[in-house]
Amino acid sequence: MSTSEKITAFKGFDSELRCRGFQYEVGKIYEYDGKVMICRHGFHAVENPLDVWGYYGPIDVRYALVECSGDIGRMPSDDTKLVSSKITIIEELTLGDFIRRAVDYQLGLVITDATVDTVSSHGSQLVVSGQSNKLAASGDSSQLAASGHYSQLAASGHYSQLAASGDYSRLAASGNYSQLAASGDSSRLAASGHYSQLAVSGYSSRLAVSGDCSQLAASGNSNKLAASGNYSQLAASGHYSHLAVSGYSSRLAVSGDCSQLAASGDYSRLAVSGDSSRLAASGDSSQLAASGHYSQLAASGDSSRLAASGGSSRLVITGHNGVIAATAPGCMAKGLAGTWISLAEFENDECIGFVSACVGQNGIKPNTFYRAENGVLVEVE
Repeated sequence: MSTSEKITAFKGFDSELRCRGFQYEVGKIYEYDGKVMICRHGFHAVENPLDVWGYYGPIDVRYALVECSGDIGRMPSDDTKLVSSKITIIEELTLGDFIRRAVDYQLGLVITDATVDTVSSHGSQLVVSGQSNKLAASGDSSQLAASGHYSQLAASGHYSQLAASGDYSRLAASGNYSQLAASGDSSRLAASGHYSQLAVSGYSSRLAVSGDCSQLAASGNSNKLAASGNYSQLAASGHYSHLAVSGYSSRLAVSGDCSQLAASGDYSRLAVSGDSSRLAASGDSSQLAASGHYSQLAASGDSSRLAASGGSSRLVITGHNGVIAATAPGCMAKGLAGTWISLAEFENDECIGFVSACVGQNGIKPNTFYRAENGVLVEVE
């Protein structure tokens, strides 16, 4: 238990800047009078920004940079969660700021974590098959590959390619046009340059990129993908994945169940085919589509489009000039005045027609959930 450290960390909150019922304010200092205990008593935060998503998903969450001091305790695991008796809420972070700091953190893990065994110049190739090795390339056009476990690969030059097939590997590239791939579980990939490509087939991996036009793909369960650049593409085929993007015109797609997708930039597209997933977009002219059951779709930007083909889904638009369509039974929708809602009506699992109406007209109330029944939209109590 430390009493002298001052640790810069990150904290997640709900939409009201509360955590476990406690209300916080930016700029304030809080002290806990008592013995701190991890996950029980005291103020909690994480050193790795992406660890926030282990406790708050990318939807309906607010982020802050904090300073932890006083008595400090840590998790007895790889999770960077810590508890302190004193916490300062330094500043609130946007999703873009949060993702960029996540990239910087991942890059720092690889570049500064320990002494590098091998350094290359331009055009060199580094290959290692043993465990616990570390590779770094500062020149352009380098290629790095590691098949052993616990390896660390870093490239700061352009056009680099990094690949790791072992578990718990860390890959980082700060140059443009880099390609990073990991097939082991719990890998961490980060790229700060534009046009980067990151791919992972293992479970519980983390991918983060801050450059534009990047591509991120994960096929395992419980992966976390984040991009702060414009025109990025994120795809996950595993269950319980988290995808977040703050740039414009990005595309997010997931085929697994219980996943969460969030986009804060305009003209974004979000699609999910798994059940019980959550999609949220705060930018204008976004498009959200869900084919799985029990999905939740929400858009706060103007001129957004929401579509659901899975049963019992909920669709919400809080921006202007939105359009909502649901083709499955048991769906409900709500929006601001001017939002068009079209819901399929079913009887004995057969579609018997569509009910369409404009919120604010003919008695359809704003910000009120409706479902299709007997050829009209009926308010959901």
